[in-house]
Amino acid sequence: MNKKITTFAFAVLCMLTAACGKVASPADRAPTDDEDTAVTAVSTDGEDTAVASMNANAKTAYNCLAEYMIDNECIGISMQQTFDEGMLGKAETADGFTLGEDGGSEFEKKLNRTDISGKVTIYTALCEIHGENSFFVQVKDTDTGVIGQYPSPIDAEDADKVVWNEYFVSEPKPSSFDSDELDLAAKVAYNAAMTYLTEEQDETGADFTDIVTNGGFPQAYSAEGFTVAPDAAAEKGDSAIYDDMCYNYENVVVHADISSSGDLSVTVTNTDGSGQGMYPKE
Repeated sequence: MNKKITTFAFAVLCMLTAACGKVASPADRAPTDDEDTAVTAVSTDGEDTAVASMNANAKTAYNCLAEYMIDNECIGISMQQTFDEGMLGKAETADGFTLGEDGGSEFEKKLNRTDISGKVTIYTALCEIHGENSFFVQVKDTDTGVIGQYPSPIDAEDADKVVWNEYFVSEPKPSSFDSDELDLAAKVAYNAAMTYLTEEQDETGADFTDIVTNGGFPQAYSAEGFTVAPDAAAEKGDSAIYDDMCYNYENVVVHADISSSGDLSVTVTNTDGSGQGMYPKE
C-alpha cells in the first residue's frame, strides 16, 4: 500500500473515532418541495430522538462509504475519481438515494445491506474537512424531513440551519474536557511535537531547544498558546499538533515548553482555561 492510500485511510479512521457530540432536535414539519428548505426544530419531550437516529444513520452510511473509498484507493481509484465517474449512483445526486430502492451502483447495494433504520434518503458529496479534501453524508427521514449528518452531527440548536445537500458545520463551542481527557490530549500533542522536532533535527541539525525557541511552534510556544480550532492558521510544529488533534480535541489550548536541559513538555487546557492536562507528568 502506498503512502497516499495510507494517509487517506488514516484520515478516515480519525473521523470514524471522532466523538459524535450532541444530537439535534426533530423537525416540526417536512420540508417544502424546495430541497434547500432547512428543517425547523421544535421543543418537545425527547426532541433529540429523531435527529439522533438520523445522525446515527448518517454515520453508518459514512462508514460504508469510507470502506468503499479505501477499497477503491487500493486499486488505484481516487476519491475524486469515485465521485467524478458516478460510482455512487443516486447517492451523489441532489435527490439522493432512497434506501430500499434497487441500487444501480455497488455502493447503493452496499447501503441496502447496512442496518440503517427507517425510510430514509441518503446523500453524499465531496467537501473540505480540517483543511483536507474529504466527503460527508447526510441522511433525511423521507416522511418528516429530519436531517442527520456525519461528520459533524447536527446539534439540536442548529437543526433549523441545516440545508440538504450542503455540508453543515456548527459554530465552535468551548471545550469542556475532564482532567483525564486533557492528560490524554497532552500526550497526543507531545507525541506530535516530538515527531516534528525529530524530523527538524534530522533535516537541519539544530537541537530541540533551538527549534522550539526560534519559531518551531509559533503559537504553542507563546503566552496565548495554540488553539486547536477548525480555522486555526497552523504552521510548522503547530501544524503537526493540529493534524493529530483536530478530530478529537477541538478548541483545546496547547502550550509547549522546553527546559534548560532540552526536555519538551506540553500542557493542554480547555478554551476557558479550566482544567489542565500535562505530558510528561512532573
